[in-house]
Amino acid sequence: MENEKLDKTNLILGKSAYLARTGTFTGGANGIFWLNILEKHNNLLTIQNITERAKNKMKIIKTDLESDFIFPFLTGNDLEFWQYSYSKYTLCPHTIESKMYPIDTKTLEKYPKTLQYLEDFKTELQDRKGFTTFDKHIQLANYYAIQRIGDYTFAPYKVAWRYICKEFRPAVIEYADDKYVGKKNIIPNEKIIFVGLHDRQEAYYLCGLLSSTLYRQTIENYMIGTQITPSIISRLNLPKFDKSNEIHLKISELCQSGHFAENKQVFVCEIDVIVENLLTQITHKATLSPP
Repeated sequence: MENEKLDKTNLILGKSAYLARTGTFTGGANGIFWLNILEKHNNLLTIQNITERAKNKMKIIKTDLESDFIFPFLTGNDLEFWQYSYSKYTLCPHTIESKMYPIDTKTLEKYPKTLQYLEDFKTELQDRKGFTTFDKHIQLANYYAIQRIGDYTFAPYKVAWRYICKEFRPAVIEYADDKYVGKKNIIPNEKIIFVGLHDRQEAYYLCGLLSSTLYRQTIENYMIGTQITPSIISRLNLPKFDKSNEIHLKISELCQSGHFAENKQVFVCEIDVIVENLLTQITHKATLSPP
C-alpha cells in the first residue's frame, strides 16, 4: 500500500504546462498604493490611503481620483481554500500593454487627480529601496512604478494560493463586478502566488487538479517551511487543459461547483476519485509495458 502511494506520488511529479507568478509589490509603498474607497460620484472615487500596519508610514490623504487605474485588491489573508473576499483597492498605474513599465507621464496627464496624488508622494516614491538592479531603471524613469507586473496581472481568471501558509489552499479568483470600479480583474499582492488564465473552464480545471488530495499532499511535501513558491508547480505533471477531454471538463465542473460551497470536501472527494483512477490506469499501463 505504501509503495502504491509512492508510485502515485511519483506520477504526479513531471512537467507542468503552467507557470506561476508572484503578485504585485510596491517596493515599500503600501501606504500609498493601498486604498479604501469612501464613495463614488460619476467617474471619480473618494479614496483614502491605507497607512495602518504599513512598514513605512505615509501621510494620510483623502481625495478624489479617477477610477481608471484603481482595482479590487486581494491580500494573503483574503484567500482561503476555494473562496476569497476583498475589501481593499489598489492604485495600479500600469496596463496589460505596458506590463512592468507604468504608463508614461504624458498619458498620466489625462488623469490629473491621479497624477497629483502621486506627485504628493513623489519624494517617498523616489526613495523606495525595494527596486533591484534589474528594475531600478524603471523607477528612475517613472517614479510611480510598482513591481511584478505583467500581462498575467490583468488576466481575468487566476488560480491562486497563499505564499506563506501551513497548507496549500488554492482558489480561482474571477473578475469582480465591483460597486465602485465596475467590472475589473482583481489584483493580488506579493503574498499571493497565481497562474493567470483567460479561460474560465481552464482555470477551474487547473485549480481542481491542484486541489485533489494527492496533488496537495505532494505540494506540501515540497514546501520550504511555510513557503509555497511559484516554482513549486513547475515540478508537477500538470497537462494543458483540453476542451475535448471529458475528464478535464468534469474536474473543472466539480471545482467550480465546490467554490464557496458549504461542504467543499464532497467535491474534493469526487475529484480525488477521478485523479486516483487516472493514476491507477497510468500505473497499470506502466506495469504491463515491456522493459
